[in-house]
Formats: sequence, structure tokens, C-alpha cells
Amino acid sequence: MRVLWFLIKVVVVLAAVIWLAERPGNVTVEWQDYQISTTVGVLLLIVVLVAIAYSGFDNLVRILKAAPARLLGTRKERRLEKGLDALTRGFIGVASGDAVVARQEAKRADRYLKSVPLRHLLSAQAAQLSGDEKKAKKVYQNMLLEDQTRHLGLRGLLMQARRDGDEDSAQAIVEEAHEKGMKTPWVLNALFDLQTRAKDWEKALITVREIEKTAMWEKQKINNQRAVLYLALADVQADHWQENVAKAYAQDPTFPPVVARQAESLLEQNKQRKARSVIMDAWKVNPHPMLVEISEIVTRSYNETRHVQFYEKFVKLQPDHYLSHQALGRAALKAKLWGVARNHLLKSLKLKNLFETASLLHHVEKAEGKVSDADPLENQQFDFAPRWVCSSSGVQTSQWDYVSPATGEFNTLEWQEEWQQERAKMTLPSESVELLAG
Repeated sequence: MRVLWFLIKVVVVLAAVIWLAERPGNVTVEWQDYQISTTVGVLLLIVVLVAIAYSGFDNLVRILKAAPARLLGTRKERRLEKGLDALTRGFIGVASGDAVVARQEAKRADRYLKSVPLRHLLSAQAAQLSGDEKKAKKVYQNMLLEDQTRHLGLRGLLMQARRDGDEDSAQAIVEEAHEKGMKTPWVLNALFDLQTRAKDWEKALITVREIEKTAMWEKQKINNQRAVLYLALADVQADHWQENVAKAYAQDPTFPPVVARQAESLLEQNKQRKARSVIMDAWKVNPHPMLVEISEIVTRSYNETRHVQFYEKFVKLQPDHYLSHQALGRAALKAKLWGVARNHLLKSLKLKNLFETASLLHHVEKAEGKVSDADPLENQQFDFAPRWVCSSSGVQTSQWDYVSPATGEFNTLEWQEEWQQERAKMTLPSESVELLAG
């Protein structure tokens, strides 16, 4: 395209030269006592040369005028490049735990990046890494004065307050951030955590509603958190216990602690059939020992035969789950239905090799006279692994609660199947061993 444009220019110039050559003429200019005569071609050449000279002079003037700004811009670019390099090296130092490098690069960043707010964050983190909490706090407070860094300043002060165990200051900082319209995940998560630690369940429910609008948590987590909050609220509002438990059940009707409380509530209302129904509905989706425990309470008026019939429904709902056969086997053991007990306990063991199930089977074998009284199982005590594990700390506990016994965090206990790694020494008849092996 450039070549074409150049050729067009050449053609135009040649055409103009030819046109002038075919039309010769003279031009006379008189000014005071001077008279200048020349040809048209020479005059045009003079005009072109003057225009070129003027254009060159104008460009020179522009270059001279722009020179200081260009020099200053180059200097700024160099300072910016050095400052960004300092930021990069400084944050790498923070990430690697090198306090000396982080502190040195923070000073360099302050020198070269006077107008870049991010340098404050590096200064604060370098101070924290060096153990200078007072300086870090001062830097975070200064960050609150600039719009670009206010968010980071509040978060830094929050983390510092929580690290110092100052829950009151932490709550005040989070509430300030929340009041200023900050609805970011760290604000809402911190607000929820502080509210639940303070056992302010009603405010925590409001926060969950806000979190739900942001789609920050999955729907299942939203429902579960809200359900557990209603359980916690039920414990402090005795007059509304049944109402809050019902709300919890409406949110998460398969979570075992919620189902157990709902069944208790229905029993208080003399709704035994409905209590059994909620247990069965939950068992279809999520078999759990807590459901077996509450079933024992719901069916305590049953005779032994009716107990067996009740747990047969568990097997029909979940025929491939070890707990279904374990529960039926235990009920059959109490009813002295040795064959039924043996059959289902063996099925349970084949599905999950639990010591608890093996112990029940041992009692069946003993009742049938197939093991001796001197069996080692009778003379030893075994510690059963706890079932609930805190997802935050890894601490185990045998009882569920809505707060972790180790950290105080809300709803972090998760059910975990802790299988016995070492099988206890016990004597089982050869036929049972063969069935287990098969």
C-alpha cells in the first residue's frame, strides 16, 4: 500500500513538471527599488524549498520543546521499573519468609513508588515478618486513608486482631467493613465466624442470607449451615424449641443431628408415627449411627420381635449398607434369633470390617456355645475410634456438636468412618471365617 501511494505521488509530480514545461513563462516581482524576474518553474522550486525549510524548523522547535518531558518520562519509567522490581522481590521475600529481603525491598519500593499504594502492603507484611507488629498496624491504619488500599488495610487489621486474640477489635473491624458496603468473601466469612463464636445465632442467620445472595457458598452448604444455626437457636430459646427444630429440619432433612432432634421433637408431641417416618426418609439417603440411636428411643415401647421387624425396613431401604445389617443383627441378637443375627452381622462384616460388628457376632457365637468363655475378647477393653472429625483441626470427638471442641469454629465436625486397622483377637468358628473370606 505504501509503494502504491509513493508511485501515485511520483506520477503527480511528473505530471506537474511536464505541464509546466509545456507552458513556460516569466514572473516579475517589484518591491521598492528592487525588481526580481524569474521563470515560473524556478519560483515554484523556491516556494517548495521554503516550505521544506519551514517544516524542518517547526519540527526542530517541537523536538526541543518535548525534550525535557521525554527525559523526565524516561526517568519516571526507570523509577517505575525499579519500583516494580522491588515489589516483586519484596513479595517473594515475604512468601519465602525472608524478613531481611522483604524489609530491604520494601524500603526500595517506598523510594521509587511514591504514588503506588501497593507499596504499603509490602511494608506492612515485611514489618509483620520482622515481628514489628506496631509498625505493621500503623501502615495498615494509613492504608485506610486511601480508597485503593482501604479494603486491604481493614483486612490486615482484622488478621492482626485475630492473631492477637482480640475478638472485640476483630468484630469492630469486620462490622465497619460490612457497614461500608464490602460484601467480599473475606468480610462475610469473617463476620459469620465471629458471630457464631459469640453465639449470636440470629445475626449469623442474617449473614447466611447475605452470603446466599452472593452465591459464595453452594446451596447444600447454605442449607446445612442454616439448619445447624436453627438447632443452636433452639437450645437458647426454650419457648420456641420445637419451632426452631422444625425450621432446621426443613433446611436439611437428611443431616443426622437434625433428623435426631426432629424425631425427639415429634415424640414430645406424641407423634411417634411421624417420628419413625422422618427417620426412614433420612435412612433412604444417609444411613448413620445417630439414626439407629434415635430409633432405639422412638421404638422403646416395642417388644423384641417388633424391633426386628422395624429394622428389617432399614435393610429394605438400604440393602447394601453395612449399618442396615448391623442394626438388624443387633435387634435379632436381643431377640435371641441367632440365625437371623448371624446372617446379617456376617453381611455387615463383609461390607465393612468393623470391630463393633465382630463383637456382636462374637456374642452370637458365644450364645450358641461356639466360642469359649476364655476368649480374649471377654478380658480386654478396646478403645473405639471417634466418628466426628473437625475439618479445620483434625481433632476427633465421639459426640457431634455445632461448635468444634478444639477450635470453637462453627459446624466443622464431619462424619468420618474410622475403621479398625488391627483386628482384635477373637475366636470364631470355621464356618463364619469361611463366609467372611468368601
